[in-house]
Amino acid sequence: MQAEKLREILTKQLTVHKSLLAIAERKTDIIKKGDLQSLNEILKHEQAHIALISQLERERNEETVKLLSGHPIQGEQPTLSDVIEAVHSTEKEPLRSLQTELVACIQSLKERNELNQQLIYQSMQFVNLTMDLIRPQPKNFNYEKPKRPINAVKSHSMFNSKA
Repeated sequence: MQAEKLREILTKQLTVHKSLLAIAERKTDIIKKGDLQSLNEILKHEQAHIALISQLERERNEETVKLLSGHPIQGEQPTLSDVIEAVHSTEKEPLRSLQTELVACIQSLKERNELNQQLIYQSMQFVNLTMDLIRPQPKNFNYEKPKRPINAVKSHSMFNSKA
């Protein structure tokens, strides 16, 4: 089995992405509640998952390069699709299945992160609106010539206007 190690890496990636999706879903609830302490904690977990995903992605890339050595590839970096085309026919289906699941999970994660981003943006708008309501408002909206203090010294221009 040529692609056994690649399947293991993809399975790990899928597991970590599913876990990250669960974290993103919990983060949505935390954002809705406005619990900053829990949000900080969940961000730490999220960062650990992202580091693990980066490591697995490097491993997947290395394994992909190994499997495709001597095979023509499209583009600069070998892709999972290139591997699927190059491996034996019995190994294609499990790899395709993992690829489909991984793409679906990543798409769900992307959508959830966009929702979380919108919720945070709306929270920030609410905070800004509240701050605007609390701040004192100027009394006059029209231009008004600035008043000079009575005991202010008249300043002289450096240029002689009569010259």
